[in-house]
Amino acid sequence: MSAENVTVLVLFAAVVVVVVILIRRGKRLAAQSTPVTFDPAQAQVAADRTNTLAILALVFGILGGYLALIFGHLALSQIKRSGEQGRGLAITGLILGYFWVAVTVIIVIGVINRIAQTAHG
Repeated sequence: MSAENVTVLVLFAAVVVVVVILIRRGKRLAAQSTPVTFDPAQAQVAADRTNTLAILALVFGILGGYLALIFGHLALSQIKRSGEQGRGLAITGLILGYFWVAVTVIIVIGVINRIAQTAHG
């Protein structure tokens, strides 16, 4: 395995570790929040609202930001607890966020290969 391939694998592993840490931290923060008590009036209001984090996940996913991953996972957690709308928005934001991570990894691999070719040739 060449040095540039090892570098790419290390960079990819670092990105994965950071994403996992952020997701776990978000879940831990969500679990620490106050529990939801059942109140029919509040349940109806929550069901009529769209989760703000889900909207942010979609916006950052479209703009190519990695924050879409964080906001998307946090939104899904909140939606499950509160019954708000926006699950589809959160999932779309997550898909776009992971797409941008894959694009970044491919670009980094290409740049590293280009640099390696220039150095050897």
